[in-house]
Amino acid sequence: MMRKTLWLALLAISACASPARHHSDPVPMANKDPAAMLTWTELSARPLPPSGLRIAYGDGPEQFGELRLPASTGPHPVVVLIHGGCWLSDFDYRYMTHLGDALATQGYASWTIEYRRLGASGGGWPQTFTDVGLALDALRDIAATQPLALGRIVTVGHSAGGQLALWLAARPRYHVHFTPTYSSWLNQVETWFNILTRKAIRRGSDRSVNELVARIERFVASHNRKSQPFTWLATADSIFQKLERLCKKISGTGH
Repeated sequence: MMRKTLWLALLAISACASPARHHSDPVPMANKDPAAMLTWTELSARPLPPSGLRIAYGDGPEQFGELRLPASTGPHPVVVLIHGGCWLSDFDYRYMTHLGDALATQGYASWTIEYRRLGASGGGWPQTFTDVGLALDALRDIAATQPLALGRIVTVGHSAGGQLALWLAARPRYHVHFTPTYSSWLNQVETWFNILTRKAIRRGSDRSVNELVARIERFVASHNRKSQPFTWLATADSIFQKLERLCKKISGTGH
């Protein structure tokens, strides 16, 4: 049984011709700060990148992924991209191909997967989960003809896809290295909602949802005017050393 290594911070039965190597540049947007985050409207308006190599991992019409490879020789570390959308068939994988294309220009192979979702034939429990598992397992067969480093695989999920990425990492056949929660950007999201709850929502009194939304928007606008950018100072080595010290302290305590 193959043993893979997955790093988390949170895709064959087709011709395996060489995937297109991508050198696409971001689509310029007038007056857009390069460091600013894209809105969903802006992302949706961008032209899709060139298609990757489409490879089926099952017989169903939604059981496939797109593989993109860097221009270099390889073998390449692999980023498995899992789209979100509330697990509904209204949303598909295509918006994630922007990220897959960008990763290929940075030296990473990207495997952007599609899977059966609610509203499609066969979607739902457990088929949605088994599809994602099959898509990941398919990398073993794909690596027979493509330069993939199976010992260096990252799963990345957006929205509902993040839960599927976590589920993949929890499968016992994989050896997982977890990045501590407090070292991830997710912790900053949790911190923000804590601030929002304490300072804008708790002990408030609103007569309607619209009033609540308006109060939250006023707080967000005020907070953003005096906010400071988050700068990450800790190195990965220092984080893992701290974790190692913690594990030594609690070893044998039943934790």
